[in-house]
Amino acid sequence: MGTSVCYELLRTQFDAAIQLASRNSKGQLNPLTYMKGTSYVCIGKSLSLSDEELQHLLEYVERGNEFFLAADVFDRRLMDTLGIRYSRPMTLPNDSLPGLRDTYSMMADTHYFGGKHYGFYFEPMLDYFSSFDSSYAKVLGVNERNEPNYLVLKYGKGKFYFHLAPATFTNYFLLSGENSNYFADVFSYLNHDANAVYWGDVSRFGSSNHDFSSLSMFWNNPPLLGALLLFCLLMLLYIAFGSKRRRRIVPVAVPNKNESLSFVHTIGNLYLQKKDNRGIAVKMINHFFEHLRTQHYIPTHTLNDEFVQALARKTGVDEQRARELVGMTEYVNTVDQLTDQELFNLNNLIYEFYKNR
Repeated sequence: MGTSVCYELLRTQFDAAIQLASRNSKGQLNPLTYMKGTSYVCIGKSLSLSDEELQHLLEYVERGNEFFLAADVFDRRLMDTLGIRYSRPMTLPNDSLPGLRDTYSMMADTHYFGGKHYGFYFEPMLDYFSSFDSSYAKVLGVNERNEPNYLVLKYGKGKFYFHLAPATFTNYFLLSGENSNYFADVFSYLNHDANAVYWGDVSRFGSSNHDFSSLSMFWNNPPLLGALLLFCLLMLLYIAFGSKRRRRIVPVAVPNKNESLSFVHTIGNLYLQKKDNRGIAVKMINHFFEHLRTQHYIPTHTLNDEFVQALARKTGVDEQRARELVGMTEYVNTVDQLTDQELFNLNNLIYEFYKNR
């Protein structure tokens, strides 16, 4: 079931030499390094892409290149990006038992290709594309149920070619009867004058087969995986029973009382004892202005008619009251001392503001 025959037949379809796909330092394909007007052929069982590879692939095709993929399982995010869905029925309705039997594929354009069937004795090739946008996608081939299994999609300046029967590109299929003609029909849609043709089965493309992690050796070796799970279980048991408190219980700390009100009273008494009426007034005005900036989004750097109008409009207080309040704050900023009556008047104005808004 190899693809060496497919690789050799590619030489007869393109004028350019077939090149093996290169990879970057991480072992991943980097299509952005390729020139425009090239073709990339990818054949295998499944294709899984990392975020970086998916972005590279989309940019590669969008720049004006062609990407041909034949696989049983396609990358889900790639399909979602292109708006494609495919299905995999187990057997035909008249099949009594699943298994090997005669199966075939054919080209969709029966007028041009003659409607010839190309098949062999194998598992039924029944996968088909169940959903796609016909405004930019076209059916090029069908399975034995006349369902689309070969699509071409325009993407940017390039094209995607998707084929759901990778078995038709294996040695077993291509060496059976005249099936090599099916290969020629499938690749007749690609640009034969491509500047370069890159070959890479899914073992050369996609992070699923090349990304190495510290846990990969465990997943690939059942004994090591069992030892890892046993270790994790023992660690959980240790955490549950072996890490219990080994010292005497710390007495419950009594939460601190809320002393905010006492603090305010203390600070107020200090100002009153010093008879610093202006200091108290400045603190009241600063707190009032902070409330206007944070709650009503009113700038307080300039106290003019526009500020008075904004204060009345946004807070709902009477404009005359607003002018009195602003006038009192300006007065505080111009004097060195305040009488008890003036401090009392300022307090009443601010209190009425909070009360009536």
